Formats: sequence, C-alpha cells, structure tokens
Amino acid sequence: MSIFDRNGIKWYDFTIRKRRYRGSTRLRNQKKAELFEDQLKTKILERQLPVHFRKIPLLREFIEQEFRSYIETYESKATRNYYKGGVTMLLETDIAGMRIDEIDADIVSETSFPAGPSNANKAIRTLSVILGRAKKKKYLLAQPDLVKKVENERTGTFNPLEEAALLHHANQPLTDVALVVFDMGFRPGEVMRISLERGDVDMFRKAIFRRRGKVRKSDTWVPMTDRVFEAIAKRLASLPKNAKWLFPSSGKNGRVSQSGHLTTIDKQFNRAKKDANLPEHLVLYSARHTSLTNVMEETGNPKIVQQLGGHHRGTTTMKYIHPDAVAARDAINKINRDRAEVVAEASRHNLRHSTPLVQ
Repeated sequence: MSIFDRNGIKWYDFTIRKRRYRGSTRLRNQKKAELFEDQLKTKILERQLPVHFRKIPLLREFIEQEFRSYIETYESKATRNYYKGGVTMLLETDIAGMRIDEIDADIVSETSFPAGPSNANKAIRTLSVILGRAKKKKYLLAQPDLVKKVENERTGTFNPLEEAALLHHANQPLTDVALVVFDMGFRPGEVMRISLERGDVDMFRKAIFRRRGKVRKSDTWVPMTDRVFEAIAKRLASLPKNAKWLFPSSGKNGRVSQSGHLTTIDKQFNRAKKDANLPEHLVLYSARHTSLTNVMEETGNPKIVQQLGGHHRGTTTMKYIHPDAVAARDAINKINRDRAEVVAEASRHNLRHSTPLVQ
C-alpha cells in the first residue's frame, strides 16, 4: 500500500497508467485510509474521475477561476456581498495557498481570521460553499465538515446612565445612528443603509422603512420616536437635496462603500465608549438589545418585539425578557412586600408585649 502519514492524517501516493495521484484521505485510521485508497484506484481504473483530478488547484486559484463567477449567480445582492466578504478574508490567510484537497476541519480550526468570531464564521461558511462547489466539480471526493467559531451573544444592555453617557460623548453621525438603534431596534447596519432615493424615510407618517435585514420579515415600517424624528429632521435639512442616503459616507468616519453610504462607525463608537468610560462588553449592537428588552418589559407582548426586531423565529425573540419572567419578577416582588408587612406586624406585636408597663 502507498499510504503515508502527514501530521496525523493519512495520505495516498500511487501511479496508474504513468500518472501520479497524490492527496489526503482526510482520515487518521490506517485501515480506513487503505480502503479509501482502494476505492479511489478502482474509480480511476473505471475512468470515473476526471483527467484533471491529479492536478488539484490552490484555494486562491479555485476562487479566481471558478468561485468568483459562481458568486454572481446568486440573485440576492446581500448574498453576493456576503460571500465576497468571506472570500476577501480567506485570501488573507495561509490556507489560500493550500491545495483545496489539503484543507480539512483541523486546519480551519487552527486558522486565525480577521476580526471576531462572527466575521470568522463568514469566512468559514464561504469556505464550506467553495469546497462544496469543488466537490461538485469533482476536484474532491468528500467535503470536510467545517466547525464554526463560537460567537458570543450580544446580550449586553445599556442602563439609562450608560446610554446618556454614550450620547453625550458621541459625535455625528454616531449620535443619530445610535438614536435609531436605541429607540427603534434597528441593527446598526440597517440604519446606515437607509435610502432616501427609495423613500425609506417618511416624515409625514413619522416612520422609517427597514429594508431587508437578515430576513424578509425585516421589511417593515417602524415608527419614529419623538427624539429620533427631531434628529432625522435636522439631518435631512443638512443634506443636499439630491442625497441618496440618510447616512452618506464621506470617507472621514468610515469606509466608503461602492453605493456611497456609511458602512462602519466602529472607530467613532470605540472613541465615545472610551471617553464615556463604558464597560468593555458593550457594543453598538447592545443598543438594539436594550431597545427590544425595554419594549418586552413594558408591553409584555413578544409579537410586538418580534415585529420590531424583524425576527423570523420566535425563539430569537425569546432571548429578550419573556413576559412570563416579568410576571414572575412582579410576583416575587409582591411576595417580598407581603412578607415584609408580616414581619413588620409581628415585630410591632412583639414589641407591644415585651415592653414593660410604666408604673
């Protein structure tokens, strides 16, 4: 047999009809690897594999030759941009220079991607689609099961003092973006994509249209609060009449997107967060969680929160304080008050009976 070991993974290396075949079995067990090799030889002898099988492209080569054009077949622009972002991150890693048949779950788990776990998972999901495409093109016999990074849930909330401190230290456009997130439950990215050209702002109805967030359910008109209405009125008055975006990007406060709207205000937020001396765990997304948590507590109606948050699944809405939990809290507060009254009455009763009579 021509199986050999490489970093704990079994590899095959053999020649049939003067052609050399070499690659990873993606297996650690010797007997399973030998069986894999036998099956591979059988397929080659029966001409079930394409001629180009022996020349496996590098990941960056496959991306340029095949995957970039494949991305354009998606109808959704958001999906195309998602995978383009994933490709950008993948090309910045060492695995971009590896043959696609060498990439396995262990290598991916040890690879560091730019930014946090959420962005890393974008790269991993993109890689999974790439390898699936490679399998369909018969460059791979099997697609590895890639494990995504653990994402920390953005469940932190601002208390009223923290919210006031952030808004006090924030500059534009962060101030207006934060107000919409705090009061209307928008995701920060949704705020920065508000389009004037498509009529997403209706000052007569005092509402803003949230257009295609993560799911179609996000398409809805959301009413403006009084302070958001005042802020948006001032912003509209300061913009050119032909402005296409509510938050156009000048390149000073963030990257200039191809469409011309602001794409990030992380630097502004981090600076304001530092000046306001806010806890490290708070991010701008926490303002959205604060908004939806407050609405749940005040209304006790998960349907309202689901619509406001643009959630597709009710389980997502349940991350926010459930009305049953609010009822439980109120019940415990009532029990505590009743107990306090009983204790107080008992104390007064004992005091009357233990106080000596004055002669």
